[in-house]
Amino acid sequence: MTVDLLARADDVIAMTRSHLMTALKVPAFAGGYRLLGGSEGDLEDPFGGSLDRYNECVERIVKYVDRLIVEMGLI
Repeated sequence: MTVDLLARADDVIAMTRSHLMTALKVPAFAGGYRLLGGSEGDLEDPFGGSLDRYNECVERIVKYVDRLIVEMGLI
């Protein structure tokens, strides 16, 4: 993420609260901020995990993206 990318973005969708807090420190962004997992919280990084862990992560991402598409009125 760069200041230039944020300045051109409409929305920032972060994977973790830590990522979200970092993005909030950039004053150039006037769009909306969201946590991908919403009230369910951070999305765990599957790095170094088993194939099952990666598949579980993919399933969560798909679920969260599907929910965001509806919430954002994109369908």
